Amino acid sequence: MTEGATIYIPPNTRVSLKNTGTKPLTVLFFFADPAMSGYFRDVSVPEGQRAAPFSTEEFAAVRARHRDEIVFEK
Repeated sequence: MTEGATIYIPPNTRVSLKNTGTKPLTVLFFFADPAMSGYFRDVSVPEGQRAAPFSTEEFAAVRARHRDEIVFEK
């Protein structure tokens, strides 16, 4: 990809990303499924706030709440 590029990722497509360039990489996700916004709300913090690490139990609870919308791999 090049600077300013936009890509379409069809449903049920696995994606991985690695920045091989020298500049920071910014990634924006847009989802038609509103269920994803709940997951991202659970695992993020408002801009300017520091994100504290999840405990194992907290992360398990987040995954359990969203297991119907997202497939998590071990």
